[in-house]
Amino acid sequence: MEKNNLLDLMIDQHALLEALFFIFKDNAKQASENCQRALSDLLWETRKHFFVEEEAIFNFLAWNDPLISDIIKELKEEHVQMINSLAKMGYALAETSDKDMESFYNLLKSHRETEEKDLYPVLDKCLTEGQKEQVIARINQVVIKK
Repeated sequence: MEKNNLLDLMIDQHALLEALFFIFKDNAKQASENCQRALSDLLWETRKHFFVEEEAIFNFLAWNDPLISDIIKELKEEHVQMINSLAKMGYALAETSDKDMESFYNLLKSHRETEEKDLYPVLDKCLTEGQKEQVIARINQVVIKK
């Protein structure tokens, strides 16, 4: 079923990223090909998701509302933190601790909550139907793993 609002579309993508994180975490104690593949999948899908958010949503309009602008600024900074954290884990997988995993997951979870509670419901209300259609069409052009 095709989604017609940003919140529902992003909830699906966030659920995927969380599932991929748990697959990686479950495999992380083994220095195996499965662990490397799980991390690679997580990093790849996370990068695509962040591209979608930043290019199709965050940069869609010059957000004049200071609340929206502040939230987007913080979310973009968190995107960089999460990508760097995943890359660091990939470079030193054997040294990745449970604390590193927990730290990443806590950021992922709080990031998701901010988007799903404070940003996407607001954008769904303030964008016109035409603008939402344009944003959703752009989002759907980037294939996210199912």
